[in-house]
Amino acid sequence: MTDVWGTPIAIYSFIAGAAVGSYIVAVLPVLFRVGELRDIAPLALRLSWASIVAITVPLLLHLGSPWRAYKIFTSPNFTSPMAVGAWLITLLIILVTVIVVLDNWYRAIRASTIAILSAIGLVLALLYAGYPGVLLATSKGVEAWWHNLALPVLTILIAVASGLALTLLAYIVLWRVIKMEVNKDVLVYGSKMLLLLLLLIFIFEVADALVRAYEPKPGVAEFNKALMGSLGLSYIGFQLIIGTIVPLILLLLLLSNRVPASANIMLAISILVLIGAFTHKWNLIVGGELVEMASTDVYILGAPSIDLVEVLASLFSWLFLISLSLAVFSNWKVKVEVSGVEVRA
Repeated sequence: MTDVWGTPIAIYSFIAGAAVGSYIVAVLPVLFRVGELRDIAPLALRLSWASIVAITVPLLLHLGSPWRAYKIFTSPNFTSPMAVGAWLITLLIILVTVIVVLDNWYRAIRASTIAILSAIGLVLALLYAGYPGVLLATSKGVEAWWHNLALPVLTILIAVASGLALTLLAYIVLWRVIKMEVNKDVLVYGSKMLLLLLLLIFIFEVADALVRAYEPKPGVAEFNKALMGSLGLSYIGFQLIIGTIVPLILLLLLLSNRVPASANIMLAISILVLIGAFTHKWNLIVGGELVEMASTDVYILGAPSIDLVEVLASLFSWLFLISLSLAVFSNWKVKVEVSGVEVRA
């Protein structure tokens, strides 16, 4: 593997978070009887499947010798966080594939079977959502940025927020394309979930910034300079303001009835949340690698670089797999009637 993770791993981490988050949205009606999300649960499940499969692309592109990836399974080393992550990905791909096949073609199967599979998947999804935080916390990097005990929790919160935002974005766009009416109950409940998640994320972000501001460890001052300098636009502009504060304000206005609940508002909020989720991964991974140790207690700042080919390949693969999942597992158009009866369109 190359020495620098860079953009491909930032993209991988972002798509992985969206995959886990959309899966959690999909199983909430099954496991916790969240009826407000039944309209979008089948769509969320297909988005999760496509995203989980798509995360293999940036990983394989990043490997110096991708044809040797099979050795993770033939010679497993469970003391390595990366090896554990590879096994979690594989188990999730298999399990979500089984669930989406059952949901699409075998809906007469017993609800208890689906619930058991969904519960197992939920455990794996939560473990995988926190996995990037664990991986970074055990890797070499800026201690105040990567070696953060709250990072696994923060990655889970961002994963659920990005998965919910992705699902709401796809729901609004697709329902307009197929000329079905968007369920306002879905939008209101989704906005409440996003508000809670963004508030928690914002609290963690502020707490982290305060810790770094008074952090005496070597390298932290250089990293703070990077956040205010070369990463200033992506950190302050996109991650904090556009991706967190602005959607928080819009959600508060929406839920306080200062702004009418509309699909257009939720579409904008969903896009902003996804922007914030991606820039968080970018700043976390790429930013953490900008600070290099020149010698003992002496650090220098590097410059971020973008591999455009790997970026485009990863994103186009993701969009292709989403389109493929919606075409192959096509029984995702749901309308929940007032009586609570679920009707597939």
